[in-house]
Amino acid sequence: PEGNREIIPRMNEDEKVISNINFAGLFQMTGKDGIIDSTSETIFARLAIQDIEYEEEPIDDPEGNREFYFDIVIKNTENIPSKAFSSLLQVATGNFFGIIGTENDLVTRQAGALSNLLRIPFITHANNKIDYVEDYEYFSSVIPIETREARALAALIKFYGWGNYGDISVIGQPNEKSTALFEEFIESAAALDLDINDPRVFYEKVESPIEFLYNIRNSNARVLVFFVDIPTMQSLLYAGDILDMINENYVWICGSLCGNDNLVLEPSTVPGEEWKFIPNPKLQQLANGLITVGLPSGHGHLFDDFMDRYLKLNPYEYFGAGPDYSIYAPYAYDAVKLIVLGYRNLLLNETLEETPENYLYSLRNTVFEGLTGKVELAGTPERRPEYFFKNYYNNNFYTVGTWLSPPTNYHESVVFYDEIFDYGVTMKYDIYFHNNSTDLPDLDIRNSFDYWSCSAREIKTDESGRSIRLDEPTPDASNIASFYECDGYVDCYNMSDEFNCSFSIPIAMIIFGIIILLILIFIFFCFISIFLFTFIIKTDVFITAGPEFLMVLCIFCFFGVGSFLAWFGQPSTVSCNFQLWLLSTCLVFVVSTLLVKVFRVFYCFYLNFMKKIPPPLYVLIIFVLTLPVLFILLLWTIIATIEADIEDVNGHYHYVCSSSGFAGQIAGYVFFGVMCFYFLLLFLITIILQFFVRHVIVPFHENRHVSTSIYNLLIVCIVGITIYFILDEEQNTAQWAVTGVLIIYGFTSTILIHFIPKFFHITQSIFKKRPLHNKKNKDNSDKSTSSENNSQNDIFE
Repeated sequence: PEGNREIIPRMNEDEKVISNINFAGLFQMTGKDGIIDSTSETIFARLAIQDIEYEEEPIDDPEGNREFYFDIVIKNTENIPSKAFSSLLQVATGNFFGIIGTENDLVTRQAGALSNLLRIPFITHANNKIDYVEDYEYFSSVIPIETREARALAALIKFYGWGNYGDISVIGQPNEKSTALFEEFIESAAALDLDINDPRVFYEKVESPIEFLYNIRNSNARVLVFFVDIPTMQSLLYAGDILDMINENYVWICGSLCGNDNLVLEPSTVPGEEWKFIPNPKLQQLANGLITVGLPSGHGHLFDDFMDRYLKLNPYEYFGAGPDYSIYAPYAYDAVKLIVLGYRNLLLNETLEETPENYLYSLRNTVFEGLTGKVELAGTPERRPEYFFKNYYNNNFYTVGTWLSPPTNYHESVVFYDEIFDYGVTMKYDIYFHNNSTDLPDLDIRNSFDYWSCSAREIKTDESGRSIRLDEPTPDASNIASFYECDGYVDCYNMSDEFNCSFSIPIAMIIFGIIILLILIFIFFCFISIFLFTFIIKTDVFITAGPEFLMVLCIFCFFGVGSFLAWFGQPSTVSCNFQLWLLSTCLVFVVSTLLVKVFRVFYCFYLNFMKKIPPPLYVLIIFVLTLPVLFILLLWTIIATIEADIEDVNGHYHYVCSSSGFAGQIAGYVFFGVMCFYFLLLFLITIILQFFVRHVIVPFHENRHVSTSIYNLLIVCIVGITIYFILDEEQNTAQWAVTGVLIIYGFTSTILIHFIPKFFHITQSIFKKRPLHNKKNKDNSDKSTSSENNSQNDIFE
């Protein structure tokens, strides 16, 4: 129980102490324990001990008075857990230094638990699962974990360049081993960047094989990887034949569960011979070209030499010896050599004490050439994975290549050699496919599809389904999916996708552009008229209104109307930022100008301050009021930069403006809310000041013009923001049109409110031959103005 194995000494003729080190071999036997009536695995194990004694030098201790000899004691399991229990009890009470075997899962678990208890190595040669490694500390194996074959198949698919078009379908069954293989294949495919189109688990009681494969065919999968048992694979082969899926356009790959000679066998139909399994010609024909994977059995010159000796064994001494042997027999040979050589290396290593932990370490780092190739555990519980690829052709399975895992990290993670080393794949022969050709099938067969050509400005069809590469709707896109036509988003650099639509965005942009041009010409005329009617032809109506205010209004209404041009065409990062900066800056300048204009009246009349404020100071106040918005815009640009990028909009990707940066879209909404709050504060201050001066008589009704402009802009902002968010992203065209109308209306109406009455007054004065400028600064519309009003006009002047 403490894990200390006792070496029982005996004396030889030379008076040296002979120390026998015994190992227990758990094998299926037809007779009782001790009778040499065994499988080929026990013969291979016994011969391994003989070869070690013949090949290796005897181990002497430094003093030369002790020799070590190794032996294996065969214990019968009969491959039945209840029968194996007595053998396990004998191992527990015997003086054994290690355990070798077995094929049965439950017996393996019992032996694994026993090895943990006795603290002795347990090496399996025929059964390896991932949970063995996790549960049993002293467990090791000369075969890889059973799911590693999925890595080999994934590497083979990558080697041939399949799976790059979403054409792989992996099929599993609802059982433990199939599920484990299924999951490891998906993990391996992800590591190799293979695109699995359609992973499926076949539930025989839920759907028929025909229905199951029909759904796979509709998914356009071309490489079919099966981890199913033989009866299921046979039914799927028949179904594939009915659906015309067994031809040169498909590659069928099968794991070791179904990839063996029994795949093409069926029970005999001869009465009385139902127990016989005979080849089925139809299955042989359907399986032609099948690719499968399996553990490499014995191979190499060592194996060939061994088999020459094995076939000459006396069948009376080695009952069962002959040309037929188990696929796991060579692994039993290598397991015995590994466990013995591991202990030999421990004895020969003077730096390591003879402890269970050091024995396990020595065993897992022992490397030698065995009957199954290079045996190497690389310090892990499992052997470095190596598999053979087999191809069913001409009614036989032929080995055509191998796959080898990298020597490190294969136990901890899914690793492969890189492309330079062909992902670990070495093909010795060409694969014969179902059409009896070794030419690689062209699996990139796709359905034809329509697409929109931006350069040709029309819908085209790719008949082959693969000659045209669809681009994302970015500024450099050439061919985009057909559904992008007339979807309300500009997805081509030349806007051709939105031209011939019920609502043509390019035509709408042309109309808006003409309107904007006319408005800009009018605003420019208004700007020129300020100089004309203030400094050249002096008019009271322009002088009283304050030319500095009118100039600021003209300048920023001009750029405000023009800011809608930033919404034209396909978005770009520059245009997205112009939308934000131009519109916000122009709007805050206009609102600030109106606020200062009201403040001027409030200052002159309500506070009764008679000292005149110079016009440059008013302009400075306007700029000061805009600084918070400029600061918000600067922070917005730094923290949540507005960029044009591909975004998922209702299931389709479009090139749109969005806040990104390191803070993202949420920060954009926060900055937008802060800016709206500041604008609301400016509107409230203006309205409050306007309320206080509502009864003040201002020449030419300037007070009324300002209040009308303020209320007009406030309504436009409230209505515009509300409608913009009500119209969701599916109504992008409506959002764009409403935005344009409100921007143009808001700035244009402000100019019209302030300039049309002035032009009307000047025109009326000219026709009625009234002076445009009263040198005494009296109100032309009211000749009975009081002295207070005269003083007011003095201040305005």
